Amino acid sequence: MIRDRAVVRVAAVVLCIMFYSCGDAGRTSTVKEFKKLPELQNIRPPQPVQIKVKRSVSGQYSWELKSADPERIIETDAKLRGVLKAESSADVYKELSE
Repeated sequence: MIRDRAVVRVAAVVLCIMFYSCGDAGRTSTVKEFKKLPELQNIRPPQPVQIKVKRSVSGQYSWELKSADPERIIETDAKLRGVLKAESSADVYKELSE
């Protein structure tokens, strides 16, 4: 009987320590303040370039590019042409090696 009471007391102490350590007791809470900078509020993320790829009956590809920024359209077009050029040259090399 005395042994059961000792076990209950130890369990109660362990539970109190666990609850105390999980709570905010003894800790200072810090509230983070976010500043609104007008320079950053005016910056908009760039709009993505919309690409519509079409394949003709003869197997040739074409595409339509849409964006508000003409420079991004030109960059995307150059990347697409480079990818297709690399793929076509790899296909020609593959055919020649076979």
